[in-house]
Amino acid sequence: MHRIFQFILIVWVLCPLNLWALVDYTEQEYEKVPQIQTSSGNPKPMSVNTTSISSKQNGGNFISAFSLGNSFESQKININEQTKKVDKYNFNLFIQSGYNIFMNANFWMAKTDSEMISSNAKTQNGNPTIKLGFNWLRFGNQTELATVDIFGGMMLKGHSDFASSRNDQLLGIETTKRFHQMAFGLGYEYRITGDPANPVETMVGNISKFQVAMGWKVSGDINLSLEANYIKVQGTDSPLKESLLYKGFNYGYVTPKMSLALSQLVGIDLGGNFRTKKVLIDESILQAHLWELQGLYGNSIFAGLNILW
Repeated sequence: MHRIFQFILIVWVLCPLNLWALVDYTEQEYEKVPQIQTSSGNPKPMSVNTTSISSKQNGGNFISAFSLGNSFESQKININEQTKKVDKYNFNLFIQSGYNIFMNANFWMAKTDSEMISSNAKTQNGNPTIKLGFNWLRFGNQTELATVDIFGGMMLKGHSDFASSRNDQLLGIETTKRFHQMAFGLGYEYRITGDPANPVETMVGNISKFQVAMGWKVSGDINLSLEANYIKVQGTDSPLKESLLYKGFNYGYVTPKMSLALSQLVGIDLGGNFRTKKVLIDESILQAHLWELQGLYGNSIFAGLNILW
């Protein structure tokens, strides 16, 4: 558990006080504009926020926007015609500087009572992911703002029955457009997978993710969003010639979500990840430790708390 304590300590050192997020930080109001953001479980889960920063008001500030979130996710998994349950705890940190640079970090833990998934019934650490991005283009007023952001990062290896022992590299681009009470977004992320350090873990090919999202500000306290995601996993030189990982596979899922503002700085998220194309979970998929991929192993629901500053 010392890893999660280190993560929390870093958060408090960075600021004394998930996803794409279209939040008007120039007014510092949680409900100002519709939000588009990836599921709180990704942290995300791709969890890079896209925030509108007024260069006139925020230019030169070391930290012009800050978001800290955590969520609980319950996932149902079908293995050999049996339904198993996995609980995940997600933590996400986003920092936007006044110099068009942003940073996103997330960490997750998981537990299960199924010995088919893990013989350890205790909560286990997942993989930490860190992304660093640049606000490449930003034009239009606050109600019709258009943005283009690029980012890169890494998923760091872990040591548990859920975490992968790979070090993966991430590259991606995001674009968003507002239309008063509506917001739309497109995103692409390419993951260059590393070789697993654990000899039991299955090799995985490079992973591509395509995302389409839309958000709607229903009222001053309520935002609705819907995301459609398509994941493609390339084939690899796995010794398991008949496995899905050797051939490669793809799947899709949607994420409906409702965000409720409790105050100007605090909000809660309620939603779920539901597969539109299922993947048959075989032994190679379980041994690949791809638990950071939303929707791969099964549908899930989540609830989260966010602090915005």
